[in-house]
Amino acid sequence: MRPVALSLLGLALAVTCCGSPGETVSEMPAPAAEATVEAPEATTAESEPETAEPEGCGMVFTPVPELLEATEAAAARWSPATGCDVRVDEGGLPVVVLDDVINLEGESKNARTTFKGEPGAATPLAIEVRRDIPRDFGRVMVHEMGHALGGHGHTDSGVMKGKSEAGAPIDALSLSLVCENLSCVAFVPEG
Repeated sequence: MRPVALSLLGLALAVTCCGSPGETVSEMPAPAAEATVEAPEATTAESEPETAEPEGCGMVFTPVPELLEATEAAAARWSPATGCDVRVDEGGLPVVVLDDVINLEGESKNARTTFKGEPGAATPLAIEVRRDIPRDFGRVMVHEMGHALGGHGHTDSGVMKGKSEAGAPIDALSLSLVCENLSCVAFVPEG
């Protein structure tokens, strides 16, 4: 999967929803030295197809069956709002359910999006959702997907509000937050 370019991560790299600045999973490895690689010889065996990577801006999400419907619904909202290819398919960012989601302070949270890397080059690792969240999976999924797409931080309204309400729209503030780091080709708030 193509890493989402993240340009304005000066505050805290591994931002996790409802987590704390500096919460990371691991650091990105140093780039490998350049090497000359010969093209592989043609074979008659059929090679495994690569995951369809979105053209231009976008991201692929691969949820567990329990979160498939909520993930598809969230992708169906973010795609037209950003003009990017946001979808569910194999080989994408894992979307998982856990018995509990704990931040570095030891606090239980409803969900979080984890990242790795340095400011300006962070890559989302996974969306983790607590199995028994008191709100619906759909509300949480659209919010966490906004983080994975590039929305680091929270807004005062809409789906990217720290504690967004059910049915909150992808408003102009939420969309601006995401499009700071995602090369959005459209800017269409829900209204």
